[in-house]
Amino acid sequence: MNIHIARTMLPLIAITALSCDDGPVALEPAPQGSAIDSRILITPSEVLSPDARTLLLLCRTERIYPCVNYRIAYAVARRGARIEVSFQRIEIGSVCFTAIGPARCDIDLGALAPGTYSLTFHVGTGDATFDLLVDDDVYAATPAGGEGVQFSPSTLRRIPDGTVWGLIGMVGLIGGSYDALASAFLDSLAARGALSVTLEPGEYGEFTIDSVGAMHWPWIHGCHVAVPYVRHYEGPSDSLGAVVAYFGRTQSQWMSITLRTWRGQLYRSWVTNTTGMGAIP
Repeated sequence: MNIHIARTMLPLIAITALSCDDGPVALEPAPQGSAIDSRILITPSEVLSPDARTLLLLCRTERIYPCVNYRIAYAVARRGARIEVSFQRIEIGSVCFTAIGPARCDIDLGALAPGTYSLTFHVGTGDATFDLLVDDDVYAATPAGGEGVQFSPSTLRRIPDGTVWGLIGMVGLIGGSYDALASAFLDSLAARGALSVTLEPGEYGEFTIDSVGAMHWPWIHGCHVAVPYVRHYEGPSDSLGAVVAYFGRTQSQWMSITLRTWRGQLYRSWVTNTTGMGAIP
C-alpha cells in the first residue's frame, strides 16, 4: 500500500450560526459596530447527520482584525428559491482574544431541495448575486453579478451515501513498518465490507480527491506519517467503530485513527469508551 502524506491547512474556526427557515426571516437589529469595508470570502460546507444534510456557509472578511473573535452580524430572508443575506456590521464582545484574524460568521441554509436558487448578498462594499445549483452530487455557486462576495471553492462535491473516510496517523515506529500497520487496519475494514472506492475529483470539504483519484487530508494531523483513506460501506456503522476501538486498545502507542461516515458519525481510536463495540478476533 502506498502511503500518501496528508496535506495540511489551518482549520476554519466556527464562531456563530443561524438557521434559516423556508419563509421570510428577519433578525433583531444588531448592536452598533463598525462598517464592513472588505469583501466577504465564503467556504461552503455540508453538515452531515443521520437524518439530513444541510448547507453551511463559512464566512470571513478579507480584512484582518486585531482580535481573532471579531464576528460578522447578519440577517437572512428566504422565500422559495430566493435567499438574501445581509451582512450588517462587524462586532466584538467585551473580551479581545489577542490573535489577529478575520471577522467570521457561519450561516446555516438548511437542507436545500435539488434545484437552482438565487442567492443575494448585501455587503458594505457592494451587493453580489449567485446562482446556487443544488443536486445530488454538488453545490455550485455561479456569479451572476457584483463583486462583494467570493466563494472558494465555487463547487463543493457532496459526499456520496455509503462513504466512510478518515486518517491513520502513526508516530514512533523507528525501524518498524508503517505500511504493515496501516494495511492491517484497512484489511480489518475490508473484512467487514468497507471496500476501496474511486470518487470523482474535486473538493468534498472533509477531504480532496485529486485528478488521479488520490485522497488528500485538509487538516493538521501532527503525526510522523498520516495515511488518508476513503471506502464504500453501507452496513451498520458500529461494526467499523469496533475496528477503530480495537486498534485503539492494542496499538495506541503507534496509531491514532479517525473514521467518519456519511451519516455524520465520528469514531476515534483514542476515545476509551467502547461500550457495545466487541473485541476483534
